[in-house]
Amino acid sequence: MPDKLTEWSAVVQVREGEQISGDHYLICRVGKRVLVAVTDGLGHGPEAALASHQAVATLEIDPAQSLVSLFAACHKDLHSTRGVVMALALLDASNNTMAWLGVGNIQGRLLRADKTTSRPVEELFQYNGVVGHEMPSAAGFYCPAGRQRRPFDPGDRWYPARICQRYSHREIGPSDRQ
Repeated sequence: MPDKLTEWSAVVQVREGEQISGDHYLICRVGKRVLVAVTDGLGHGPEAALASHQAVATLEIDPAQSLVSLFAACHKDLHSTRGVVMALALLDASNNTMAWLGVGNIQGRLLRADKTTSRPVEELFQYNGVVGHEMPSAAGFYCPAGRQRRPFDPGDRWYPARICQRYSHREIGPSDRQ
């Protein structure tokens, strides 16, 4: 479906010697908004995959909730698993903003299409913890005004990744798409 709000791609890599990845993602339209989730189960293999897939299944139940409520629901549902690190972004076409929350060693980088702005590259704030085991309370998610919500203009790009991964800032052209 053509979509003026998002153009996306995802890469999930299986660790050498493993059959399944502990990484998972969700892209879900909710009215004029798009919820993007990136989850990574702790460790690797089937138990990590179970935790990551359970987090996405929980998010799919009611993706219209606030980001804090989505984290709380996942935290509750993942107690019996290894847990995950997780990033959620909510892209809102009605006001050209992006709300962001991240827990664990997961990172987000916002690259502005307009390179003349004072901050053409922004690292997005994340909290320490593991969803399902040790996570800030809802009150602990407080952040100084504006740190979790950013303008998101046409052409801006958001890259979520594990901190240990490297970013590639090369623009992806039509010949790179499958």
